Amino acid sequence: MRGGATVHGPVVRLHEHKLNKKERALGLKSALAARWQEGRLRVVSSLAMDRPRSALVAEVLGKALGGQKERLSALVVGRGADAAVALACRNVEGVDYIPQLGCNVVSVLKRRHVVFTLDALRDIQERLKLAGVRRAVRERDLT
Repeated sequence: MRGGATVHGPVVRLHEHKLNKKERALGLKSALAARWQEGRLRVVSSLAMDRPRSALVAEVLGKALGGQKERLSALVVGRGADAAVALACRNVEGVDYIPQLGCNVVSVLKRRHVVFTLDALRDIQERLKLAGVRRAVRERDLT
């Protein structure tokens, strides 16, 4: 054998940071509160559908976002893993769908608008105990 051993070869390292549950929840609360203050958090009553309909999703999001149809940038948060809604949202450019259990800070900040279904908003309120948002949702007119 020719040559020698590699003295200071590459070392595999993990560069991830662990966050406590409370810190992660506080980050999500802050991101949602920022979207709410900017007026970019919307609530729709339901997105239930039998089969994937991208045109329906684009229409509902257009109405919820004030008639904006071009260059949508929205995160749709539903109650659970609804396959029909997920497929329909996947087919609309600039729209992502995640269940409320998968809602995280990166997803919220990545898109310009956040659209919750009413059930998903109630679930995430219970999960995060967002009393201020709960009061505001009761006072506002839900579309």
